[in-house]
Amino acid sequence: MAGRPAGQAGIDWPIWWTTFLSLTGYNIAVGISPVLTAMFLLCWSLYFLAWPTRNLDRLLLAPLPFALPLFALASTLWSQATAVTLRNAIELLLVTGIGVLIARAQRLRGFLSAFMCMMLVSVVVGAATGRRAAVGVHGDMALIGIFGSKNYFALMISMMMLSAAAVLADMWQPRLLRLLGLFGLVIGPPLLVMAKSLGAMLTLFLALGCLGLFALAGRLSHRLRPALYILAALLVLAMVATFLLLQDSGVFEMLLRSAGKDTSLTGRTFLWSRADGLIPLHPLLGVGYQAFWVQESVEAEGLWRFSDIISRFGFHFHNLYYETAIELGYVGVVILGTTLAAVTVAALIAVIRRPCPEHAFLVSATAIFLSRAYVELDFLSPFSIGSLLLPIFWSYGVQAVAETRRLGRRPVWQADMRPGEQPMPIPAR
Repeated sequence: MAGRPAGQAGIDWPIWWTTFLSLTGYNIAVGISPVLTAMFLLCWSLYFLAWPTRNLDRLLLAPLPFALPLFALASTLWSQATAVTLRNAIELLLVTGIGVLIARAQRLRGFLSAFMCMMLVSVVVGAATGRRAAVGVHGDMALIGIFGSKNYFALMISMMMLSAAAVLADMWQPRLLRLLGLFGLVIGPPLLVMAKSLGAMLTLFLALGCLGLFALAGRLSHRLRPALYILAALLVLAMVATFLLLQDSGVFEMLLRSAGKDTSLTGRTFLWSRADGLIPLHPLLGVGYQAFWVQESVEAEGLWRFSDIISRFGFHFHNLYYETAIELGYVGVVILGTTLAAVTVAALIAVIRRPCPEHAFLVSATAIFLSRAYVELDFLSPFSIGSLLLPIFWSYGVQAVAETRRLGRRPVWQADMRPGEQPMPIPAR
């Protein structure tokens, strides 16, 4: 830690403000100015240089998050666009390192509230612009904010509401931050409706249910928790069965059409069929990190024309597996899949051993990102929010597992203590 925590919340306020301001710049830079991204990098570079030995040790103790960036950097050797791959791989490596530093610099409780405030500012700024875009087969206008995409703006709203719920449920968070969490939960639903993202609504509903489940489990005795988990598992199985029945009966297709949604998922099915044909051309190592969507590439130019991308810049296959397999081959898919699995398992172990709002947030937020992997790309691009959160979630998950193993069944409020700290008073029930 860079400083001494203040108050019962145990929040290191200098680090909290550094996290909040730098993450806000990182997140809104896409719609305002890349200078904010440079400030984010400078801020955490200075933090690293202030305590180089300690921070280097922290980075060396986190090998798994660096596996994908290092493999992406290695793909420069066989890339179809060497300069593009080299630049983007270095950027991904820097973002991964900063993610680890952010998680090692403060407790999860402090990061969670800073993250919530960052998301709140991002959503308010995005909504204040009032930018909209035509979506769906009926050309309905959806709010996209500063992010240029209704689905990405809906993700920001979802993460704001999820983190707000976790902060509000945590009695050790400062009162002002809990009030801000309540504010985020109030403004979120109408903004999510204006973003017209049905998928985001469904995943947020499930994520909030997951968070509520584990937050409730934290207030129950160890003897009652298995009954709650069994009840929740039965409910999930019933929901899955209902989903499969509705899918087989064609109800979902009818609902998509009535909601003005394209049954081909806005051209995604064509992109996926094209990806199926491209992966066997470079199956093991891919074409190189970020080396497919470059100008003068025959395949990329054709897909840009198909999707009416006039700028001939950016774009992706709207599927994490396909994009990873094309850029980094099956080796990259295994590396990324292993990292995602490790994050998920660590978060689940932590929240089952010690259910609390912070651990519940890790599991729920991971679930949101994993549910988007089928139709979006959150973890592969440098300077995306997912690429930054992946090493953060991994670090906090590993720390939480180690903490729960060390502290065993000590009460939650004592498990949050550091060595040498006096026990906090037992909260009123």
